[in-house]
Amino acid sequence: LPPDLYRYEIFPGCTYIISVITGRDKNRRFQDDILYTLPECVVNKCSCIHLSPHVNNLSVNEFNPGSINISWEINREGSNETIFNITRILLEYRSKADRVPFNKLATVDTVDDDYFIQREGYKLFTPGELYEIQATFYNTFECKVINYTNFSLAALEVLQDTTLKGFSWEIILLIACSSLTILLFGSYIIRRNRLILKEIICHTFSLRFARTENYADKSPAAYIIIPTAVKREEETNPLYIEKEILDGTVDQFELPRARIKFLKYLKGGEFGQVFLAKVLNIDNKPGYSTTAIKSIREGAPDDEKAAFIMEIDIVKKLGEHPNIVKIFGCCQLQEPYLIIMEYIPCGDLRNYLIDLREKWKQQNKDERSPMFSETNSAAYIFPNVPRSQKKSEALSLPETEYSNLSSDGNPTPTDCYLAKVESSLDNNELQHFALQIARGMEHLESMGIVHRDLAARNILINEFRTLKITDFGMSRMSPYVSGIRDKVPLRWVALEAIENQYYDSRSDVWSFAVVLWEIGTLGAFPYGNVADAKIVTYLQSGERLERPEVCTDELYSLMLRCWSRATQLRPSFQELVHLLDSRKKHIYVDFGQLNPLYMFPPTKE
Repeated sequence: LPPDLYRYEIFPGCTYIISVITGRDKNRRFQDDILYTLPECVVNKCSCIHLSPHVNNLSVNEFNPGSINISWEINREGSNETIFNITRILLEYRSKADRVPFNKLATVDTVDDDYFIQREGYKLFTPGELYEIQATFYNTFECKVINYTNFSLAALEVLQDTTLKGFSWEIILLIACSSLTILLFGSYIIRRNRLILKEIICHTFSLRFARTENYADKSPAAYIIIPTAVKREEETNPLYIEKEILDGTVDQFELPRARIKFLKYLKGGEFGQVFLAKVLNIDNKPGYSTTAIKSIREGAPDDEKAAFIMEIDIVKKLGEHPNIVKIFGCCQLQEPYLIIMEYIPCGDLRNYLIDLREKWKQQNKDERSPMFSETNSAAYIFPNVPRSQKKSEALSLPETEYSNLSSDGNPTPTDCYLAKVESSLDNNELQHFALQIARGMEHLESMGIVHRDLAARNILINEFRTLKITDFGMSRMSPYVSGIRDKVPLRWVALEAIENQYYDSRSDVWSFAVVLWEIGTLGAFPYGNVADAKIVTYLQSGERLERPEVCTDELYSLMLRCWSRATQLRPSFQELVHLLDSRKKHIYVDFGQLNPLYMFPPTKE
């Protein structure tokens, strides 16, 4: 490639013809052309077709003579947070009559507010003349949207005759003073109401409600309360820092609560609830950064509080890894306790796989040919399993509890409202997904942490298709023996964990193989033809998940090793990383062998 390739206009999301020409002799020159479509995002540069910010209702109001308030609204509903995160605003103006080029009015670099005040407008604008305001909004991707509006300053009335008939100077002065007083009082009321509204909508720890539908029993809408603070000083001063942090009596993970701005409730599930928020000055970045914040439910019992404190202790030990969701800090000095973590805007792996399934169906419906170029919920239940194996007896298990993972059921903490990354049916990508998960679990294995809830629903994907393992509500230091019969994701958990409540990294290896099965079946529900009450006897009898049609025999043999009854026969995650490395040129997933009429196993029971 030419060294000055950067000079060429190449844009993400566009399709280009690449021609390769060999030979300098015109009579013997050979040329080959290929079409190549760049992804929507390449590194940090993205196509703005689907990533432009959504801003409307640009308006200008003169609240004092010569002083104008330029305001706008940012549409945050149903959008990717990185899209509506406005980072810069350019304000320009020009005379509407002359249609001259725009003049710069101001550049707004701090965009926490939704308005801009321009005072002494008489120095820039002629009263009574119509002007056009152009506002250009830029977001995190440097994508922009331009809004326009018109305004004019009120004309100043100049009295030509100071001896008006029927009026004395005293009356004129009284009227002028009264008018000024009313104007100033009205301006004060408008400003005060605006600040109160801003306090209610945007400020830290205000009491806010998010309406959510109860999918389990179809009861009327429930209301979720965002965690509240108890000190007014913390509400109004983002620079407030707790004394314990200043004194150094807490660890480096403790963050000042006053720096948190809750934006909205995202999801709730079996082990907590998650909010979208902005936090000031974290991760060595000035200003506000978008985060996800996990908390326990309002009014949670003491055992859930104790479990959440244990989760905080675990996440502090995670360290950093590209395939583990990043933890920025926590708040433990007062309830409700919080975990502040990296926000991943594109949903979980299971929903991504289901999207691939829909692509497969649509492609075969349209073309009747292969398209490859080469929740249901986790059933968290209380297992009641005898210590000895009794293959002939059916086990009696309590009713399954669900926290549905699909778009039409109860959401889990890892589900999100926002825009999804474009799914791609590619053999190599799905194999690379498996490698990324193995690398993340290898890191946990090296830290002595057992996840205990590894599943596709607990793996997030970002806009660059990087997978990140999350949801450490059940995680413990390895090895771990539970003294009570906890709720477990029965269809993903290892057999020894069900029978003896014993967990170590090899238990996670079992779950990892179930995730491989989910990838190979594009999000199918494990053991879909086996009832909850019969899962344990099914496994004890030696039965395992069937081979997905897209998996090679080599990969399925590896999955069977992970499901070995004897834990010492299972590979470690370090070995799995070595085996799944794409540089080994092994082919583990091959969609090319599928019949176009093939139906993947169901995603629900």
